[in-house]
Amino acid sequence: MKLLIDFGASRIKSTILDKDNYVLSNFFETPGSSFNDFKGSIKFDFFKRSILKHIDHFSENGNVQIDEILACGEMHGFGLIPISNNYSSNNQYLKEFYSWRYCHIDSKESLKKLEKYDLYHKTCMTLREGLPSVNLYSIINKIGYDHSIFEDELKLISFPQVLSDDKTEYVNRSIAHSMGIYSLKNTVVEPFSSLKKIKFPTVIDDKRSKLGTILHSDTKIPITCFIGDLQAACLGSDLKDNELLLNIGTGSQIISIYDGAYTFGKELRPYFKNKLLECITHIPAGRHFISWCEHITRNNKSISKNDFWKILKGLEYEEILEATRKIDFFFDNNININVDSKSDLKDFLANLTKSFLHQYLDIIQKYSDNYKKIKISGGIINRIPSSKRYLSERLNKEILIMENSEILTLIGLREMLSFQNET
Repeated sequence: MKLLIDFGASRIKSTILDKDNYVLSNFFETPGSSFNDFKGSIKFDFFKRSILKHIDHFSENGNVQIDEILACGEMHGFGLIPISNNYSSNNQYLKEFYSWRYCHIDSKESLKKLEKYDLYHKTCMTLREGLPSVNLYSIINKIGYDHSIFEDELKLISFPQVLSDDKTEYVNRSIAHSMGIYSLKNTVVEPFSSLKKIKFPTVIDDKRSKLGTILHSDTKIPITCFIGDLQAACLGSDLKDNELLLNIGTGSQIISIYDGAYTFGKELRPYFKNKLLECITHIPAGRHFISWCEHITRNNKSISKNDFWKILKGLEYEEILEATRKIDFFFDNNININVDSKSDLKDFLANLTKSFLHQYLDIIQKYSDNYKKIKISGGIINRIPSSKRYLSERLNKEILIMENSEILTLIGLREMLSFQNET
């Protein structure tokens, strides 16, 4: 049996394929990395422990033997380890995996210093806090390149090395490119290519190959695929040319297959069969709803988190339509919002939801003439059922709401099997 697993920030979900490699059923979930980090840094063993829980679940409850692992996961993460695999160092930087949620204290200064390297035109990635390129540059400048940390040559790791027993040097191009360190031609760019004391992963294409192994019950299970969750979701949604995918989950993206015209967006990402994705990413979404929920319930003890999500889910189309107050959906801890009752909360959430949805409408409506169909996916859409109608009536296009949004990435991994066999 093959294990398909998605290492998401909010949750890690998995399933197994039957002998015909088709039916997805019997799903299993555990908490994602965001529940196990400290300001974006995660102990290396979290990922290994997590995947073993999923293997154990299916092995014990389903009485199945897993012989291959195909995975995807959140991107923009990295770790540093000695090439000798000597973990005796007490240096904090050699003990943790830095996710996109990690923001080094010197990130703003590093962003200014990196401007001279013109990394956007080299990588097609917009520099921002949380990118491995920015965090790595910050770490090196903070401790100095002559620091004792570099006495032993280091290697930079990402997925799948961080969860594998044998730390191979290979990563898929979707993971490598998300670091902001590689060009679309899979080469390390300056200033990172000059860091001779750090070995960067070798980029491979989409063919199924051994990227690492997981030892379980004295059996080494090969990891043959680890791609970005964005690419997996696009593959699972069967995204085609002249289609737009609006994916609204914990984070959110507006994505299309790049046709060479560069019609919208600020970033390009590797896709499959020599194609590229054009996308706008990091649009405030689910995690900002969570922040709003925590802020409101913390400041008003009469309102529970359950109240927040229940009222949000129960919003009527007309309540969103009639909302008139524009709210900056991007949550800031300094925001002062007075919500004193459940009635206040309902009015506030109607206005917040309308502002949230218009983030996407304002972008998509500028470019909608270029697309025949718009696909909408993501868990947040299901959290606010009336948002489907609100978006559909304003986009004036053929709209397809992906009802299987929760497992799009796993569907994408299933498609990777047939795709890899063709490659």
